[in-house]
Amino acid sequence: TDEEVAAIDASLESFLALLSPYFLQKPSHQVLEYFIRKYSIQQHNVDAVMKCILPYHETNIFMRMLQIVHLGGNKHWGFLMETRNNGVPPSRALLIKYMSNRWFFNFVSQMVEDAVLVTKTSFKTLFSFYTSLMVSTIGSANNVMIRDLYPFLLSGIHSETPDYQITMYMIISALVVQMKGNLNLEVVEELLEEIIEHALPHTHKNALLCIVLILQNHDTENFPNDSTLTNLSSWKDLPKHSSQLSKQGYDVVSFLKYLLPRLCSSIGEMSKASYFLKILTLVPNLNELLSELVEICLIESSSVFHSVKKQHKVVLKKIFNLLRTKYNEEFKLCIDKFLQDGDTEK
Repeated sequence: TDEEVAAIDASLESFLALLSPYFLQKPSHQVLEYFIRKYSIQQHNVDAVMKCILPYHETNIFMRMLQIVHLGGNKHWGFLMETRNNGVPPSRALLIKYMSNRWFFNFVSQMVEDAVLVTKTSFKTLFSFYTSLMVSTIGSANNVMIRDLYPFLLSGIHSETPDYQITMYMIISALVVQMKGNLNLEVVEELLEEIIEHALPHTHKNALLCIVLILQNHDTENFPNDSTLTNLSSWKDLPKHSSQLSKQGYDVVSFLKYLLPRLCSSIGEMSKASYFLKILTLVPNLNELLSELVEICLIESSSVFHSVKKQHKVVLKKIFNLLRTKYNEEFKLCIDKFLQDGDTEK
């Protein structure tokens, strides 16, 4: 019956997805041979077979399988007929070129998402393949393709598979650089919020680099909101990663110019004050933010200093001592300016 055929097809597709990470191993070839003889998967399950073998498109074993798959008359895979007839594995450039086909563009993204859901394990060959295709395609992607890609980006951000998250961060980074200043503000802020909320501990540094590139190429009005600030403050390794990225030459200030004033405005909370102090301690070259930070610190600390506990006062004092020591001349100028502005207002 049709229901039985559909059930068998679904089972075969799931099994082929599970088999894909082991495609280059000989036992996998024996399994495929059995499926070819028993179910004629080379004829009836072409898409499922291609999902299984496509990440290995540059190998000879891929070509051996491609020789068997029925491509004639297949509107989706006909572009591989010439390379199959020549007996030469299809190049990455050929696949990148065909990514302009909307069906194939979505097929590749769906293939990766399905593989992650089924295998629930790291599949570095697949992620490397997908990253290469997408990063190379982003430069010529139109608005329709970007709209098609967006749900997959969110799905990857939400994933519990670290390598899949990192893959999406790399694709998002390529996208925001390519679309510099032209992404919708709501999209930019949603990406920031989702990345910060769902980043796994092992992906924090990659997530932070992605956030830096987003903010380096797009302005935002509501970042970070209260929820996002709370989530960021839970990243114990953010000060360390911010310092490392800064030393590696990344423009971390494009991110910290949003985060630090919000943190500074919350130094009345012990946890936020301690977190602010840790970032100030580890991250160099915050000169361009100094005037704003000193002013906020002075206002906030003066309003809470007499009401907070002794340990909290120690942290507030450390903040000012660090600013004075690390940015001596600039700090003095900021204090003078603050006092002059205060006199002017009076």
